Amino acid sequence: MEKVAPETYRLHLDGPLSLFSATRMYGLQLAVFLPAVLLCRDFELRAELRWGAQRKPRNLVITPADKLVSHYADSGTYVPAELRLFADLFRKRIADWELVEETEVYPLGDGFWVPDYRLIHRESGEVIRLEVLGFWRRSSAERQLERLRQHIQEPFLLAVSDQLHIDEAELGGLPAGIHRFRNMPLPDEVARQARALLEGTGEQRSGSAKERGPG
Repeated sequence: MEKVAPETYRLHLDGPLSLFSATRMYGLQLAVFLPAVLLCRDFELRAELRWGAQRKPRNLVITPADKLVSHYADSGTYVPAELRLFADLFRKRIADWELVEETEVYPLGDGFWVPDYRLIHRESGEVIRLEVLGFWRRSSAERQLERLRQHIQEPFLLAVSDQLHIDEAELGGLPAGIHRFRNMPLPDEVARQARALLEGTGEQRSGSAKERGPG
């Protein structure tokens, strides 16, 4: 995956069996992948094909102009109920920060990072990114933490659910303010840590039992 324009990314799909031009595996996988692509607002899909009995090389190009309609339901991006509640409370209670769903994609070695939220300080315009590790598989969370540790230099906020059972040692080496929560991130604590990072006094560890969510 590579960024080719301010809001455009190129995703290249390949695999070891592409060495064997007679295989139909990738054609079948493309057929499965295509309905999900059709749900995107703007896209261009290109595929190299071997067409017909003679396996003649062909290029397949599909864009929204082709008017193809996916049979998948467009359910949008799934957001856990706890995160929706956090966002609603934050916007009602915190006046000096604007909370925006993040859409920027950041490369992390062999992976990518799309933070959950962007916190914009209303007075200064400064931005603090917020990643919520609360609704992940533990193995996926561990891999993401390692990527963030290796590739992200800019300070950010990391909210970590107690349910993942991630200990302090696993959070070491991150340029992040850490907020531990039980059920959902706490808006007041997130805002407090964002201010600390903005002032250059961000804490690497925070959140006592009384600061964690209800439940």
